[in-house]
Amino acid sequence: MKQRGYNQVHFLARPLALQLDKKFAPKALIKIRDTASQVGLTKSERKRNTAEAFSASAQLVRNHSVLLVDDVTTSGATMEACARALLQAGSKEVFGLTLARSIIDPSV
Repeated sequence: MKQRGYNQVHFLARPLALQLDKKFAPKALIKIRDTASQVGLTKSERKRNTAEAFSASAQLVRNHSVLLVDDVTTSGATMEACARALLQAGSKEVFGLTLARSIIDPSV
């Protein structure tokens, strides 16, 4: 969002929500602190980098199943941090959907 001026995931999630006749709630999850770029980080560094970086709106997610959409997943650290925030806010369950899966060197 900061680099592009828009959130590219909205171009994936909004039409999907419309097609499935589900609520699109882009403000249900927000980033509450800046994080370093994940490029070049190991899996454990990515996990530390995204830990507690997101907050979810209990008003929007409590007792709901949530589909979390991302454009690219590499280590899964961001998806995991987002899912944790959603569950802490009272989501019943969280599912993840990603458009592309990047592969990181398994030795890192």
